[in-house]
Amino acid sequence: MNLPFLITLDLDMHAKFDQLQVWFEPGTSENSYNLRSVKPYYVQHVSNPITLTTRDDIPLPSPVYLALHATCARVAHLSGAGRYVDRILRDVECIPVLANDGSSAEVLNYALARINVY
Repeated sequence: MNLPFLITLDLDMHAKFDQLQVWFEPGTSENSYNLRSVKPYYVQHVSNPITLTTRDDIPLPSPVYLALHATCARVAHLSGAGRYVDRILRDVECIPVLANDGSSAEVLNYALARINVY
């Protein structure tokens, strides 16, 4: 496991982070960040800035990776790709069967990609 990629969030926030709906922007002091979102109500309960902490034997998440994630999230939503991703995520949960014409192929692709094989 590459620990600079590791971050612990509650289940709901983790899902929003994975779906590029929330991201961290650097704060004014070391290891501090402001949680941002395209939907302000996702982060209305958060007291910004957040200071990331860790035990001595585990490194903090890489600021470079957090900045890259933030950039991807902003680009996805500014380009309209965020709506496409949201639709795929919603369809994975709602479509009971795939379309005969192959129009739901991206939903199947995403659902299969989520399966971990160990």
